[in-house]
Amino acid sequence: MCIGKAYQEPRFKVNNSMAFRQPCSVLAVRYAKCEHMEAKNIMTSIPDNFSMINLFGEHHDAGPLDEKKHEVDIFCSTSLDQKSELFQVEKNLSVGELTNSFHVKCVHFTCKIKEDFVVKNALVNVIQTCAQDATKTAVNAFEVMMAGGRKCVSRKRKSAGMKEGLSRKDELYNNLVDDFESKGLNFPKAVADIDGAYIIQV
Repeated sequence: MCIGKAYQEPRFKVNNSMAFRQPCSVLAVRYAKCEHMEAKNIMTSIPDNFSMINLFGEHHDAGPLDEKKHEVDIFCSTSLDQKSELFQVEKNLSVGELTNSFHVKCVHFTCKIKEDFVVKNALVNVIQTCAQDATKTAVNAFEVMMAGGRKCVSRKRKSAGMKEGLSRKDELYNNLVDDFESKGLNFPKAVADIDGAYIIQV
């Protein structure tokens, strides 16, 4: 089927005397399969002032391109033969420029997800997974720490450098331990003699 020229009635008319006809071109349009739709081949009449990106949105199931997430590859050919040579086309070129100057008969669209969007999403997923794993680890560590119950800090039994008895410092330490115990201030068993002892000494 060869390309032909058609004329499209205007959407609005002021009156019959001012009516005009808009030049159009008949094109074969191929859409490759994407996440929005199955592959689609259509023959359609398109106004010559339509850009390639406008043409893409006309029959793409998701409508106009979401440029934050997707990009579209646009190729054209001067034959309907699928083995014919393809030429990459800029998205702002008009239908009329291609059909009038280069006798283009077929336009090929491929909608795809941008690589940087894929990378960004993958990075976000990794960060979220790491954050979730870190939270689980923290919760599990807390549960392990609390599983052994609670206890008071152990008293000093002997002082360094003394054969018998306790130094004045260790006696004061034991007094504080007694005070903590009398007030019900205890610690998880796993950290009682480390963190608890440090708190009392400070």
